[in-house]
Amino acid sequence: YGRGGKRPTVTDANLVLGRLGRTGFAGGGELDIELAARSIEMEVAGPLGLTLEAAAEGIIKVVNANMVRAIRVVSVEKGYDPREFTLAAFGGAGPLHAVELARELGIPRVVVPRYPGVTSAWGMLAADVRRDYSLTHVAALIPEAYAEIAAHLEQLVRRAENDLARDGFDKERMGLFKRVDVRYKGQSYELTLPFPDVWPGEAAVNSMAEIFHDLHHRQYGYRRDGAALEVVTLRLAATGKFPEFSPAAGTGAGFGSGAGGRWVYFSGSYAYVPVFERQRISEGWEVEGPAVVSQDDSTTLVWPGDRVWCDCRGNLIIETVVRR
Repeated sequence: YGRGGKRPTVTDANLVLGRLGRTGFAGGGELDIELAARSIEMEVAGPLGLTLEAAAEGIIKVVNANMVRAIRVVSVEKGYDPREFTLAAFGGAGPLHAVELARELGIPRVVVPRYPGVTSAWGMLAADVRRDYSLTHVAALIPEAYAEIAAHLEQLVRRAENDLARDGFDKERMGLFKRVDVRYKGQSYELTLPFPDVWPGEAAVNSMAEIFHDLHHRQYGYRRDGAALEVVTLRLAATGKFPEFSPAAGTGAGFGSGAGGRWVYFSGSYAYVPVFERQRISEGWEVEGPAVVSQDDSTTLVWPGDRVWCDCRGNLIIETVVRR
């Protein structure tokens, strides 16, 4: 940013590779590509005997590898296949890296919201009010215990309804979600399951047991059908719902309206890439990568061979070339 820092950053690497532009950064700031190149040359490229581009690309690969590991922790390590999901890219720099992460993990689609740089703040403003309640209650998960468990959960429901009413929500805008922590008897860790309001209790208990065995197998790799189960904690998530609202999808000043182009470095070589202005994109816009989409709060990088289009809410949908 030209403010005295000497060590290279991920932003410097993206700038040197052409993935970020010099101007318009964060709503009007200007980046100093000469300082960024000098820092990477002195700190990385020179000591390692690399070209400037190879060093900058190496920085990106390291940070991407860290993010891939983090995604695997919340997906593969919990029994979920990332290839069955869509990657949501937000934060100012998220859309710069999202396609590479998706390709590495075999994720077929990336969604970039209308304002990715302020998505967390937007979510805070749009999110429902939530209150969480819990009650320790150790009991065998058997049909005979179902009524007692249900009665204790109803006590939590009454507390939640009173609290939400004081917050100004009527019952039509309340959401009440009952959960129970269950484990194999003798275990020291639990899994949280939905609690079904199904009578008779035998049907509910049988359903919960099957869900528990399936979830345990998915998360830990084994199941013990027929083993005794016990409930440890009763939980209730209570929400007060606000009216839904969404950002404008875009002015739609013209499909393909661009802000020129620039040279961007991809996997060992440069390509001249068109740059599109996000505020001029609306539903129906579609291009094939490579492409850069620039906006005040973020930059989206679309890799060669990928397809990007705009949906009715102004989200960018990127169909990725999955790495085999």
